[in-house]
Amino acid sequence: IPHRCNSGFKLFTEQYQRGDFMPSKGVTSAGSCLAFTATAPATETLVGYTAITTDSWTPATEIVSMGEITGTSEVVTTQLVCSSETVKRVGTTDYGTQSIEILFDSTNAAQVLLANAFRNKTPLYCREKLSTAANDAFFYKAFVSKYAVAVGAPNDMIKLSLDLVIDGNVFQGTAA
Repeated sequence: IPHRCNSGFKLFTEQYQRGDFMPSKGVTSAGSCLAFTATAPATETLVGYTAITTDSWTPATEIVSMGEITGTSEVVTTQLVCSSETVKRVGTTDYGTQSIEILFDSTNAAQVLLANAFRNKTPLYCREKLSTAANDAFFYKAFVSKYAVAVGAPNDMIKLSLDLVIDGNVFQGTAA
């Protein structure tokens, strides 16, 4: 009578040899970067954003956290009288607010852009380049709705805490 552990190991070995256990293709956030420009794209489309030259983007250095881009759609419902059914459709989409933290540096060009956008209530155009092999990037327009300097405790780094309210669509493509 074969031992149960041996049969389990044999099954595992067969599955491994068939390639059932593939390594994850996920990557860490390390190497991802946010960049900003005050110059609007010619059109607010993926083509318009990718046409912005590399020199026009101002990278935000020393980012601690880039938060998340969250698309949430409204669910529109109505109740039908005759059938007593509820009919649902997906309505408008809101990409919400992205919260980011950066080590504070009042001389950093990106932080100057962010401060001016907050003070003047003007939009910034954003490129979030991910650390993927495919150079994935997200492009969007945002307003700075929160600009806070967090000093913290003696052993904390001084941080700039920002909320970027995403206005319109978020486009996914690749960054140069």
